[in-house]
Amino acid sequence: MSRARELPPPPLQNSGQLQNSGAHRSTLGRSPVITIALNTATEAMRQPIHAILLLLGIGLQGLNPLVAAFTLGDDDQLLLELGLSTIFLLGMFLASFTAALALGDEIRRQTVLTVLSKPISRTSLLLGKFLGIALALGSAWWVWSFALLLSVRHQVIMTVRDGADAPVITFACAGLGLAMGLSFWSNWRHGSSFPSRISRHLVWIAPLATVCVFSFNKEWQLQSPLSDLDGNVLGALVLLYEAMLILGAVALAASTRLGTMATLAVTSAVFVVGMVGGAIAGGASWRFLLPNLQYLWVSDGLIRGADLTWGAGIASSVWALSYTIALVALAAALFRTRDVS
Repeated sequence: MSRARELPPPPLQNSGQLQNSGAHRSTLGRSPVITIALNTATEAMRQPIHAILLLLGIGLQGLNPLVAAFTLGDDDQLLLELGLSTIFLLGMFLASFTAALALGDEIRRQTVLTVLSKPISRTSLLLGKFLGIALALGSAWWVWSFALLLSVRHQVIMTVRDGADAPVITFACAGLGLAMGLSFWSNWRHGSSFPSRISRHLVWIAPLATVCVFSFNKEWQLQSPLSDLDGNVLGALVLLYEAMLILGAVALAASTRLGTMATLAVTSAVFVVGMVGGAIAGGASWRFLLPNLQYLWVSDGLIRGADLTWGAGIASSVWALSYTIALVALAAALFRTRDVS
């Protein structure tokens, strides 16, 4: 009887091949749009500008209680105005740079041809880029929002008799220090990107620190975490993110034809027009064509003591969604006719 021929053992795979094969298996069954969106968000959060603006927003929120003390009016209302304005302004810069890096630089370097050589349309590519930009903006907005909640909870120190809010300072500094420490460790031990790690760590550390703060009052007595939450502030933050998405869509459309600085200039111009254009247009019939961001900016009403109703919030959100879809469609039309060869 002949002995069965033994097959040779399979060749060993190195770690890079295993990692690539695992990444390939993880993308099986996933929509190309989702894949592009996740890759775009990951690359956006790896950029140093993302971490710089993220930490700058946290630092400004920490300084706002000191800056808002120099007023003759209601200091706490001014604190809320400064906090929302900080998020809005930094969100505009972040949207411009993220869109320019996500699409504009790829067009200029012609690396976009690698993606377009695969069976994917330009519209799907652009939609994936926008979703990735929305995720990158959402991560920054998420962290800035919790920093604003902590700033509003701390309130303004009007006189020397007003003490600092010890839970806010304790948990905020501890959370930021933990995020920085974990990011430095990942960068040193595993060679991970520090900007990406600081963004990811702050996404879960910021809400954890906020819950810890809101579980205590200024005297370190336990209380319900919901006792210090203001629904008007939460609604204003949601509408503010929708305004950031509009600016992100504007930046994406501009990046299909313009460079980074030109994209920033166009987005800044739309930001200014959006804040004052409604007042300039008045009752003109073409006012609905303007990106009237005042629909989403409710800080002025909150300062006057008004409440944000569900009806007003839903109507503003529907308008923001419709305007964002129109801008993304415009960006798709511009990108479809763009020569990238």
